[in-house]
Amino acid sequence: MRIDEQVCALALANKLKELGVKQESIFYWHYSVYTKEDFKWELQFSLNLHKPFLNPDNFISAFTVAELINLLPQENERIGFGLELLNVAKLRGNKYYAACNSIEPSRDEIWWDNNIANAIAAMLIYLIENKLMEMPK
Repeated sequence: MRIDEQVCALALANKLKELGVKQESIFYWHYSVYTKEDFKWELQFSLNLHKPFLNPDNFISAFTVAELINLLPQENERIGFGLELLNVAKLRGNKYYAACNSIEPSRDEIWWDNNIANAIAAMLIYLIENKLMEMPK
């Protein structure tokens, strides 16, 4: 499995950064200059980033599946009212889902993706935006 299949997509990573999730990960999306007119986001290992002259605004944590799972609430009391269960599963055809199950089935939320990191990242964004969990520390 390629590393870009094990980290969340740039758009989801950027949203997590905007929501204030601490930017600590093994991989980062880095805004690189290739030519005077060509800029591009690329995936980079964190050991390459510890240089004092680098601008932190040009980096966004590309959270791995393990890092995202560690950001999930660990105790039921950290999950907002009415949410009973968080699920992450693999289905046939290498499709993944992340779900928040509620006491009221009409409030259930499900995110599907071929990349498990994207499904979990989307669930985290929902939980944070709707104040259903504490901000990961």
